[in-house]
Amino acid sequence: MAETPTDICNLALYRLGADKITTAQYDTPDNEASRVCKELYEQTRDVVLTMTRFGWNKAKKRIQIAADNSEPVFDYAYKFRLPDDCLRVLYPSNANGQPVRVDWERRGDYLLSNDNECYLVYIFQLTDEKKMTPLLVKAISLQLASGTCVRLKQSSTLKKEIDGELALTIMLAEGIEASEHFAASPNSLRRTNKVIWIDVK
Repeated sequence: MAETPTDICNLALYRLGADKITTAQYDTPDNEASRVCKELYEQTRDVVLTMTRFGWNKAKKRIQIAADNSEPVFDYAYKFRLPDDCLRVLYPSNANGQPVRVDWERRGDYLLSNDNECYLVYIFQLTDEKKMTPLLVKAISLQLASGTCVRLKQSSTLKKEIDGELALTIMLAEGIEASEHFAASPNSLRRTNKVIWIDVK
């Protein structure tokens, strides 16, 4: 399992057939490979965290946000300041974390809605490599390898191969991540802890 950015960078470099870098080189780059990894790793990580349709389960948060009335809101009745670590809004939810059928829109750092309360499920900026799943680590390393391939190896053919591997990895991850939660259809019976409740349209 990866424990540091350097571990994931070295997976990318291995896929490119390039030499590994040390943690010291990542922190203070002294060659082209370490400079590229330092420049691109965090951006690459954040991009991959937003890539799957329903989000990586390890990178999901659910919170309640208070309405923000600091400036006028147009088109919607309420606005809510998004958390600083929000990379992507998945959906507004009810108190149990299930999607609600409301009109909403993200504008910059705010979510706009006609509801006066907001429970939100979103993708946060996961920066702890120790909490990442193997597939997430692989996806980040492949995205990083793709982004650095031409610069380090001058090979568009290799980049194309890596992009294909990345697409398959994302597809596999979406299936696995989706299988790790339950989403009932409307009007179905659900159990939350010891309380049984029913969805209604």
